[in-house]
Amino acid sequence: DSSLTWQRRDVFSLLLEMKPEGRVLRYDTKTRQVRQIMDGISFANGVELSPDQTFLVVADTSKARILKHHLRGELAGRTEVLADNLPGLPDNIRRSSRGGYWVALATTRGTSWLPELMDAVQARPWLKRLMFKVIPLGVIKHTAPRYGLVLRIDEAGDIVASYHDPGAHSIPSSSEVHEHEGYLHLGSYFANFIGKLAIEELDRL
Repeated sequence: DSSLTWQRRDVFSLLLEMKPEGRVLRYDTKTRQVRQIMDGISFANGVELSPDQTFLVVADTSKARILKHHLRGELAGRTEVLADNLPGLPDNIRRSSRGGYWVALATTRGTSWLPELMDAVQARPWLKRLMFKVIPLGVIKHTAPRYGLVLRIDEAGDIVASYHDPGAHSIPSSSEVHEHEGYLHLGSYFANFIGKLAIEELDRL
C-alpha cells in the first residue's frame, strides 16, 4: 500500500510529498485475514520475496533505497536498509537467476533538476508544501528525466551491474524489469510497449 492519502494515479504527488504512510500488508489465504507487517515507508513500491522465503525486499521509492524485512528466524519482524542512496528511485524489484535482484529505476538522480530538488527538500517539510502550491504538477511530469537505468544488486544490497540508456532511445525509464528464459522484459510509464533484451547481450557490454 503506497500511501494512505494518494491513489496510484497521483504518483507524482505521492513522490513529492514523501509522507511516511506506505505499508506492506500480508494476506493469509487460509484465514482470509489481512495483517500489516511494515509501515512508515515514504513510498512503498516494488515487493519481492527472497528465494528461501525468509525475508522481503521492498522499494522505498521516495528515499532512493531498498528495505529488507525479515519474516523468519531470530530477526523476524525487523526491518533494515538493504541498499541506500541508489542512483535513482527504485520501482519494481525481481529476483535474478544469477542471485540477488533486478531493480528498475523509475527516474534517475543527478541527471535533471527535479531529482536533485527532491533530495534538497527531503528534510524540509515547509519547502515541500510550498512546492505543491507553486510548481504545477504538469511541469513536474514534463521535466521528469527520460533516462533508462536498470540495476542488479547482490544479496548484500551492493550494486554488481548497471545498464544505462541515457538518451532514452529504447526505454525512457524503467518501472518494471522481469527475467524470463534468458531475457529481461522491461516496462515503462512513458512507453506503450514492453521491451525485451537478451541477457547474453548484456554480458557483451
